[in-house]
Amino acid sequence: MISTHMAGRTRIGVIGAGIGGLSAAAVLSRYADVIVFERGAVSGGKVRQQNTQTSPIDCGPTVFTMRWVFDDIFEAAGARLADHIEFSKIDVLARHFWRDGSALDLYADIKASADAIARFSSAKDATNYLEFCRQSKAGHFGEMRC
Repeated sequence: MISTHMAGRTRIGVIGAGIGGLSAAAVLSRYADVIVFERGAVSGGKVRQQNTQTSPIDCGPTVFTMRWVFDDIFEAAGARLADHIEFSKIDVLARHFWRDGSALDLYADIKASADAIARFSSAKDATNYLEFCRQSKAGHFGEMRC
C-alpha cells in the first residue's frame, strides 16, 4: 500500500509486524512515512515472549545466527545494531520442555550438548548429533554451523 500525503512525502503501509515486516518498515522509513498494520495483540511475530504460569519465555529462534543480516538491516535503516543491542555469550543456547515434564538443554559447547542428548535420548542420538556437527563444520550444509 503506497500513497502520497499532503506534505508530498510518500506514505507506505506494511502489513504484518513480524521480523520481516518490522525490518521492511525500518529500512523504508528512511525514504517514506511508514505505518505498520498488525492483526495480533503484539508485534514481533515468532520473535516474542509468551507468558506462562511461572514466567514469560522467549519464543522464536533459539540461537542468534547470521548476525551480518541484522547488521545489514540496521545499516540500511541508517543505524548500527551494536548501538541498540548488547550481545553476550551464554552457555545454555536453548531449553526445550515437553508435556510429560522432560526437558533438554542444548549448549554452546558441542560435547556438553552431546552428553545432554545421550542422557535425554540415547548414545546413538548423541553420536548422530556429533556427526551432524562434523558435517556442518565441513560445509556440507552451506552456511549452517554447529
